[in-house]
Amino acid sequence: MEFSLIIWLLPIVFMLHDFEEIIMMDAWMKKNKQLISKRFPKLGKRIVSNYGNLSTASFSMAVAQEFLILVLATILAIQFQSYLIWAACFMAFSIHLMVHIVQWLVIRIYIPAIISSFLALIYSFFGFKYLMATNIYSGSEMVLISLGGLFFMIINLIFVHKMAARFEKFLLEFEKKSIT
Repeated sequence: MEFSLIIWLLPIVFMLHDFEEIIMMDAWMKKNKQLISKRFPKLGKRIVSNYGNLSTASFSMAVAQEFLILVLATILAIQFQSYLIWAACFMAFSIHLMVHIVQWLVIRIYIPAIISSFLALIYSFFGFKYLMATNIYSGSEMVLISLGGLFFMIINLIFVHKMAARFEKFLLEFEKKSIT
């Protein structure tokens, strides 16, 4: 397997992973809203308010924004053979997968994205292996790249959640407007 294939696979693996979240999140949240609020009183309220009020369309719009960032990072990496942004996105995605596994271990029930997280970790393992084999970045540089990717991911997550909430309000208003 060539490194360029690993690079191109990032947006594909991301989307396959997020399909599980998109497909299952609404039904899962309806089924488990009370359980999450009861077992995790403070954090549960934030989770329920962030995800429980989003339609599949609004959640998908947030995922689409993240997907576009990965596609852009992938195209830039291939076109200019500069892997810094791609590596930051790759590491952030890999950390994101591990967060899902920790969530699953803590909650101890199925969560949307757990099946695809385990499968995508196989890709992450090979991607990391190839990234390190290229010797483009040292171990300490990879730590900094990971921290940078993680920081960007957190900032972007906050942004897309706000964007999704606004889009949800737009959709509700759109539904109410009649055609005259």
